[in-house]
Amino acid sequence: EKPIDQRLLVPELESAAPKPGFNIFLDAVLDYDSLSKIINAQLKGQQLEFEKGAFKKTVIINDCRIYGSDKENLIIKIEFSGSHSGIAYFTGMPAYNEKERVIEIQHLDFDIRTKNILLKNAEWMFNRRIINEISRHSRFDLSAYMDTAMTLINSRLNHEWISGVKNTGVIHELKIAGFFPLLQHLVIRSNAIGSMEIKMNLPDPGF
Repeated sequence: EKPIDQRLLVPELESAAPKPGFNIFLDAVLDYDSLSKIINAQLKGQQLEFEKGAFKKTVIINDCRIYGSDKENLIIKIEFSGSHSGIAYFTGMPAYNEKERVIEIQHLDFDIRTKNILLKNAEWMFNRRIINEISRHSRFDLSAYMDTAMTLINSRLNHEWISGVKNTGVIHELKIAGFFPLLQHLVIRSNAIGSMEIKMNLPDPGF
């Protein structure tokens, strides 16, 4: 059977009031070599001592490197010497401490391969103190980056492109929106909220 026609009234059209300002996302790309230099400057040469029964064991950190593994975790490679020599790998998730404006590495732990090797050959190294020491020095201050980004963006928002055409604006807020530890770079995504307008004061062509 033919269905019954149902005719409904179309709602009244209303003029949509434009929302002031803009809300956009910006990506900053950080090189892992630069991050490795920062953590290496803080950890290289650190000596940790542990007691294993009547014996003392020592770990000396010789080198640190940071790598990306996927879109969530970072890998920290530690070359060490002392009572044993070798390489240990740790994994952790970058997170932003908004109060202190720093990147922290949370949920830091030995990766599964390193766990297996240490449990077989040097169980005493399977110790939270090593993890705590790495966590304490794996903090990257973003204050300078945030302040510089605000200054650069605001300078570009107040610029005369050609004679008579000028844009003016300001960033009201810049906050971290997320991290993406890609294989080659650490991408920091920020959210910029502000306002901008373009002013045109062109000469009369005289037609």
